[in-house]
Amino acid sequence: ALRGMQTKHREGDIIGGAIEYLGHLVGAASISGLRSEGQPAALGYWIIEPVQGRGIATRVCRALIDEAFSERGAKQVEISAPTQNARSRAVADRLGFTLDGVRPQAFRCGGRTHDLAVYSLIAADWTSPAG
Repeated sequence: ALRGMQTKHREGDIIGGAIEYLGHLVGAASISGLRSEGQPAALGYWIIEPVQGRGIATRVCRALIDEAFSERGAKQVEISAPTQNARSRAVADRLGFTLDGVRPQAFRCGGRTHDLAVYSLIAADWTSPAG
């Protein structure tokens, strides 16, 4: 999987990586599918629990989205999050994403199946970090 990801980075299909905070690895974020014509790029992120709620994911994702739209030519970015993950969904809200709907039983984790909230943002609606 790592080799495939490295190739996709070189090809410009993925941006992102590890998130460091105060000298410690605390998470990761990436946008994939940047070269997929007619499909939204997919933004994914995670932050370890001890540093959640500090705006780290929002700031990192804002920078990735800005690069995707302004430098990589993405037209749309999508976020999918389990419906019960309020913090992850709040990141999508803070970044100006629109809730498109819920995919029932679309995500499996920890031996359970969860509903998945799907959000999207189009380039024309994006306000850059400086804006």
